[in-house]
Amino acid sequence: MEKIAIATDSCSELTEEMKRTGPVFVVPLTVQVGGRSYRDGEEITGADVLRLLPKELPKTSLPGGDVVDERFDTLANAGYTHVLCLMLSGGISGTANMMRMRAQEETRMVVKVFDSGMASIGTGSVAMELARYVSEGASWEDVLVRANELLCRTHVFFSVDTLEYLKKGGRIGRITAMAGTALQIKPILTFNEGGELCSIAKVRGRSAVVEKLVSLCREEAAGSRRYNVLMAWDGHSEQGSALREELRRALRKALPHCERLYEVNFGAVLSTYVGPGALGAGIQVLDGLPDDKKKGFPWGNR
Repeated sequence: MEKIAIATDSCSELTEEMKRTGPVFVVPLTVQVGGRSYRDGEEITGADVLRLLPKELPKTSLPGGDVVDERFDTLANAGYTHVLCLMLSGGISGTANMMRMRAQEETRMVVKVFDSGMASIGTGSVAMELARYVSEGASWEDVLVRANELLCRTHVFFSVDTLEYLKKGGRIGRITAMAGTALQIKPILTFNEGGELCSIAKVRGRSAVVEKLVSLCREEAAGSRRYNVLMAWDGHSEQGSALREELRRALRKALPHCERLYEVNFGAVLSTYVGPGALGAGIQVLDGLPDDKKKGFPWGNR
């Protein structure tokens, strides 16, 4: 009998509540600060990184091989027979390739590794939908098909207050970074077909950022009857919290009929690159996919 687990990395930003909703497990990336290494989301948070940024730029690295083996051991000992690993985009990290190499050495379970081509709530929302699907009794072959469908139907967009940290971390070109520093021009970023970060728009001022993010989400949802709404933000500063509320209100007004709302804070690794004041939004189109047995309550009273 198949027993299926969904594994993802800490850059999916899954909350503790999300992890309890299905068979989803997280492999932490590593953050190095002051000569010491910490597990993202377990030993260091996004708030810790934002406090450090003015005086030190942390370094990040792939999950340790021992950590991956530890997670695989946990799953095998719990009786899982199949594991779908959904990893951070290969365009900005070697995590997916590293997981493929470790998976080749795994003999107790069938392991399939997907490069999500995204990060943060983009990857996280796909992991959550797959975990929910598994909980409803889906077969391994059905889960593989659903993973490919969801990855094609999930679109995320991000804004950063400054491109300084992406530039220092080598995740975006110097010329692009310089262009974004003048006149409060804020870039809107997404992932291209190669899984690399690219700029698709520039706006002036923070209020225009929210308007553009909502506009992009509305375009992706156009003509769709079923969709999830995605949000990510810097939840560790007053600026980030205020922007989150503004974005949430605007998305609720523009896209009131979403089936689920997935919201996360940026974790330690991604905070190293996006810095304070980062904001993200996205759409996950569900048209053509089977209806879930239990829909969420997306907007609530918050």
